[in-house]
Amino acid sequence: MIKEQTPLVYKFVDTHISSVLLVFKQSNGHLVYGSLSNDRSRLFKIVNKVFQQLSKTTHVTYKFIRDTDDKFESEATEFIELMEGARSDTDCIHCEYLFGTEFQRKVWDQLVAIPYGQTRSYGQIASALGDIKKSRAVGRACGANNIPVIVPCHRVLGGTGDYVSFKWGVKIKKELLVNEGYKPLQKAQ
Repeated sequence: MIKEQTPLVYKFVDTHISSVLLVFKQSNGHLVYGSLSNDRSRLFKIVNKVFQQLSKTTHVTYKFIRDTDDKFESEATEFIELMEGARSDTDCIHCEYLFGTEFQRKVWDQLVAIPYGQTRSYGQIASALGDIKKSRAVGRACGANNIPVIVPCHRVLGGTGDYVSFKWGVKIKKELLVNEGYKPLQKAQ
């Protein structure tokens, strides 16, 4: 069987929080993947592995092209502004889910609905989806999210307001929320 080839354009950007690898679908300019780390070579190895695995389950191969002509410079700038709290409008960058189960995509849609600077608990997301017992599944769906900041999994906290796990580290989760102006409730002593 001949596999369709989909060109993907990647671009590295730096913020004061982390380096970011952004991957866009060349055909429509949609952001399909993002990852955070200060180790660029590690980021690129991870993205290659992730898309190789995706290729095994689809009829698509992915070809990576570096954004040498800055075609996605405005999207990259907007992403930096979002990470650093200089922009609150996440509609500026169009994204497309290439990954995820139906349930994960429903969770991600719930994340997109969380207002800037606010948070929800895993239980609240599960409840919004109709089953409070699925809060751990919501957590796993957040961990499977491959479009950080735009699909704001950093806005989901533990039931007591604790900064529990985050795919790119709890420190980055806190920094993203601080940049959005989020102020956690003070716990009684």
